[in-house]
Amino acid sequence: MARDHLALVRDRLLAAHCHAFLRDGELGIEQVFGEPVPEELVALVRQVKTELTEWLTWEKDADVLWRAVLRRHAHRVDLAEDEVFQAHIRKAERAHGRHDRAELVRWLLAMERHANQTADRGEAGSRSFAGLDEFMREPGRRTL
Repeated sequence: MARDHLALVRDRLLAAHCHAFLRDGELGIEQVFGEPVPEELVALVRQVKTELTEWLTWEKDADVLWRAVLRRHAHRVDLAEDEVFQAHIRKAERAHGRHDRAELVRWLLAMERHANQTADRGEAGSRSFAGLDEFMREPGRRTL
């Protein structure tokens, strides 16, 4: 039930164009356009402060893990169409969504191994494409 309430609060934040964030371990919210955050929304956020803080912490930690793998292979445009690599991404995204750190790490490592094993084959026909990590992370982007 708490997870459903957290999802409701995140949806309300989005609808109000508000952004929740952690700064120095403290939870904050701000309106994207600089307007005051509605008091009703502040009250809702306070109800789920612990859960929202945990969720934001998880997202920050998971993003670090994703970037550790994807930045090393951003130049590999061939991975965008590699079925095995893409299947690993989908499994990692599901683990990420479940907040299953062990499974997320497992599938990110599988992505890393596959990218390394196919490097010789893919590098020769690959050109530099600095935006690939953003493209590959797009389906897994998790924002409030």
